[in-house]
Amino acid sequence: MRIVKIPSATASQQRGCESAPQELCRGMLCDEADVSGLDRESGARAIYSKACEFILEKPLFVGGDHSITYSTFMAFSEEFAAPAMISFDAHANALP
Repeated sequence: MRIVKIPSATASQQRGCESAPQELCRGMLCDEADVSGLDRESGARAIYSKACEFILEKPLFVGGDHSITYSTFMAFSEEFAAPAMISFDAHANALP
């Protein structure tokens, strides 16, 4: 299984969640989407691009915050007729 780390924290008001992928994937061989220093829009494009790169392998994306959901799901929805996603979030929220 391909695992892709996405150390993003662009949607979080608190710092630290961008470290989660590194901690969760410690000791594993993983790819990574480089989103360091990018604003929200540029980060979303970088995440989408990395997702498209591996989408046929149906990878597991490990992110820092929920900002990765839209970009990764867009990549799946463009490739598969009936895409589905399971998202684990430490604090599920629904902001407008």
